[in-house]
Amino acid sequence: LLLVFARSRKVSDIVYCSHPLVIALMLFMFWATLSILWSFNRDYTVVYLMRLYVSGLLGFLVFQIRSKSHFATLLGFVYFGCVLLSAFGLLQHFFDIQIVMQAAPPASTFGNRNAAAQVIVVTWLLGIYFLSGTRSKGSNQYFLCCSIALVLAYIVHISSRAAWVAMGAQVIAMSAFVLAAKFRSKQPLGFGNIGLKPILTSVLVFLVLVNMDSSGYKSVLESIATEVSDIATVSSTLGSENEYSRFKLWRTTYQVFLDQPILGVGLGGFEAVWQRYTTSLGVVFVHAHNDLFQIMAELGIVGGLLALSCVGIMLSLGYRFLIGPHDNDTFLKYLVLVLIGGLAVTSLFSTPLTRPGPLSCLGILFGVLLGLEHIKPEQIRRLPLDIMRKRKLTVMATLIMACTITINVLWSVDLFRVERSVNKRNFSEKIRYWSPVEHPRYRSVVLAISHLSHVDPQITEFIAKSFYTIGQVDTIIN
Repeated sequence: LLLVFARSRKVSDIVYCSHPLVIALMLFMFWATLSILWSFNRDYTVVYLMRLYVSGLLGFLVFQIRSKSHFATLLGFVYFGCVLLSAFGLLQHFFDIQIVMQAAPPASTFGNRNAAAQVIVVTWLLGIYFLSGTRSKGSNQYFLCCSIALVLAYIVHISSRAAWVAMGAQVIAMSAFVLAAKFRSKQPLGFGNIGLKPILTSVLVFLVLVNMDSSGYKSVLESIATEVSDIATVSSTLGSENEYSRFKLWRTTYQVFLDQPILGVGLGGFEAVWQRYTTSLGVVFVHAHNDLFQIMAELGIVGGLLALSCVGIMLSLGYRFLIGPHDNDTFLKYLVLVLIGGLAVTSLFSTPLTRPGPLSCLGILFGVLLGLEHIKPEQIRRLPLDIMRKRKLTVMATLIMACTITINVLWSVDLFRVERSVNKRNFSEKIRYWSPVEHPRYRSVVLAISHLSHVDPQITEFIAKSFYTIGQVDTIIN
């Protein structure tokens, strides 16, 4: 995309702004990049920086859009992806389709249900935006209402408690804006134009989908009761000997932060460090399952304050949108902000800020939000792109693309060789790695050998030497 942007004849300048949110985000990325100097795991730092840069680059390119209609088109494609993901996930769940293997049904092609839910949390409200106002008429109302029902049914079946909490908070925040628009500004936002039949149809679709599974009818109340019971059981273990593993993990993450309070252990250094602090969890965690804690552990108090400053700026924007004029443009900006806020709530219980999917969606939403905030020509600054600057941008884009493709190809080759060796249990020759940068997936594949409960000591030693280290010290298998 950057290469197309650089070579486009229609592009004559670069648009930028000095919004406080942009400054805070750039300072955070600069500090994260700087952390490679003291990181405990520079390979992982490179991996996560690539993801951050992709998200930031998407936000930059989206910000270059100077038309509200083009923003709407882009968000339409994003919402279509949300619906497509939900539809595919439900098809796999109901009919046990194994064309694409599921790591944890009904998580579709994702590694687990939380990974799938995070993308839904940051996109699903766009359906309500397109449903409001004059943007939905006739058959479009049926499609949009039923698509929202489909997405909500998928979230129910995923049973991601973090997603349920986040989406509940999003509903409360959106209800506050709708009520403020109705009673303060007397602006119905077009919801009064939605017909009763599309709403009833979507309710029927939702009730049918949530009370089904691969075996036929299954009451959704049973599933919800089970999840609520699990929450109560987990909460009761706090502080006990049988404490829930994530509570222990969060306490350990806090201890990592206390030992490196200023600089942290470097972006991506968490996994290499936390195992030094505890041996009681019984499982290996790649992430802290709380992005704020992990940011503070990896980037220290400086990174934590920068992250919290971004949250504070977004809260002030939300308050301004809530008490200001309640027109359709403000409604869209507020909705985008609520989507970002929902992902922030999810990040308190999971790891969306370490995954490419949610980060990419986040970059797009930030670009849309800032683009709508600076839609007027007098609100932006322009950097002219002459022939020389276009050439420099083209060279930079080409190098970035070449490096990214090369390293991903090398990772794919390595993962194929590792998985093939583990599956065949063939340890006759040492595995060669082609990529100069270790990928987090290597270790999770290596951990697949844990099913070899009875292995000859010499083979065990050979396995340990053949694979990348699982921490700063190799894991020993008795």
